[in-house]
Amino acid sequence: MGMCVTASSSAKRKHHLLSRQQQHIKRLLTEPVKEDEQITGTHQLSKSSDIIGDNIDITRSPSQMSVDRRRQSWHWFLLVALEKRVQYPTLDDTHPIADISQVENSLFIPNLEESAFLEGNFIHHIMQVLVKYVDSLKRYKLCIPEYISHPHLNMSCQKSDYAIIDLLDKSENKSEEMIDILQYIHEKCIARSDSDNDHDTPSSLKRVFGGDVLTNERAYSAQLALHNGMTEFSKLQCVIHRPEGLHRMMNLLLFIYEQFYKVSSAGEPGTLSHLRNTVWRIDVHGPEEVIQKYRSHYAWMDDCLDSFILGAYMDLMGIKDLQDEPVNHQPLFHLLSDQDKYTYIHRVAKDIFDKYVKIADDVDEIRERTCALDAEANQMKDLFDSDERKYMCPNCNKLYKTSGGIKRHLKKVHEFSFDTEDQLLERTTLRYTEHRL
Repeated sequence: MGMCVTASSSAKRKHHLLSRQQQHIKRLLTEPVKEDEQITGTHQLSKSSDIIGDNIDITRSPSQMSVDRRRQSWHWFLLVALEKRVQYPTLDDTHPIADISQVENSLFIPNLEESAFLEGNFIHHIMQVLVKYVDSLKRYKLCIPEYISHPHLNMSCQKSDYAIIDLLDKSENKSEEMIDILQYIHEKCIARSDSDNDHDTPSSLKRVFGGDVLTNERAYSAQLALHNGMTEFSKLQCVIHRPEGLHRMMNLLLFIYEQFYKVSSAGEPGTLSHLRNTVWRIDVHGPEEVIQKYRSHYAWMDDCLDSFILGAYMDLMGIKDLQDEPVNHQPLFHLLSDQDKYTYIHRVAKDIFDKYVKIADDVDEIRERTCALDAEANQMKDLFDSDERKYMCPNCNKLYKTSGGIKRHLKKVHEFSFDTEDQLLERTTLRYTEHRL
C-alpha cells in the first residue's frame, strides 16, 4: 500500500513538532524560574534541571583514497536538558561550604549513626552475593529487598524528564567553537529575569553543565579565555562543571587500581595482581588501561569482591564447596515466615561482616587519633615559610623543601617526637602482620 504526503502537511507536521519541542524546553529551563519569581519575588529555581552535552563525531573513509575521494569528518555538539529527580531546595549551592584543602581529616570520620547505616549497606550487599552464588541460600532471594532503602527511593526510581535542546555545528576540540557553545548555553539555557538588562546573572541561577572529563576541561579553558569580562554572564561563569556519572565511576575505579593493583605483588597470594594471573584475566592491565577498558576492569573488581565474600562464607560455615549444605541451616524452610528467613540470612551476612570486614577500633578512638594527626599536620604548615617556599626549623632556621625532610631533621637533631604518626604506623604494621599470620 503506497502513501503520499503533501508538502503542506509535512510542513505543518514539522511546525507542530518544533513548537512542541520548544514548549518542552521552555517548561524545563525557563518557566519554573518565572513562576517562582511571581510567587516569591526571588530568582530561586523551583524546578531544577541540568545541561549535559557531548560531541558527536562521524568519519567516513573511502575504500580507495584519491584527490577527489578523501576522508571526510563531521563534528557536532549535542545539548540536552535533564531534570533533576532528587532535589534539596534548602541546601545552598551558590558557593562551596568550605575549602576542601582546609578541611581537617577528622571531619570525614563518620559518627555512630553513619557507621551503622554504612554497616547495613555492607550487610545488604553481602546478602545479595550469597543468594546469587550459594546453592543452599538461593531460596532466600525473595525475602531480601531488591534495593537499599533511602529517603529518595521513590524519586530516584522515576524516569527523568529530558529534552534535546539543539545539535550545534560546533566542535569542542576547537577553543573558539567551545566558547561559542558556552555562549549559546548562556543565551538559551540560563534563565534571567527582565531586570537583568546588563546580562549579569545572580549566582543562584547558575546551572550544572555536565559531560565527560575532556568536555569539562575544555569548557573550563573557554571560561579562562574570557576571564577579563565585566560580568559573570560575559565571563561565561553561569555554569558549574561536573563530570557525569560514568566518568565519576571511572575516576573512583582508577583510584582503586592505583592504590591496590601493583604488578610487583604478582607473587604474593591474595593480591589483585596475583589473582589476575591465577585466573588469566588478560583483559585487565592495571591503572594504565582503566579508562580505555573500563568495563573489563570494573567486572574484575566486582568478581574479586564477590569471591572474597564467598571465601569468607565458606570459612565461616566450615564447608569446602559452595554446593555443600552448612550444618546450621534452617530446617522446614517452606514452613518459615519471610521474617524468619530474612533474620537467618541477615545473621549470616552480619557474622561475615563482623569477623572479616569490620574494624575493631572504636569510631571515637579513630576520630581522636585523626584529630591528633591533623594537629601535627597543622604544626608542619606553621613551619612553612611562604617567602622562601620551604620549611624552616624553629630552632636552627635550616630550610627544607619537603615536610618529610623537616620531620627527619626535627627527630634526629632536636629530638622531636611525632607520637601519633609513629603509633599509627606501628599499629598498621602490627595489624598487617597479624593478618598475614
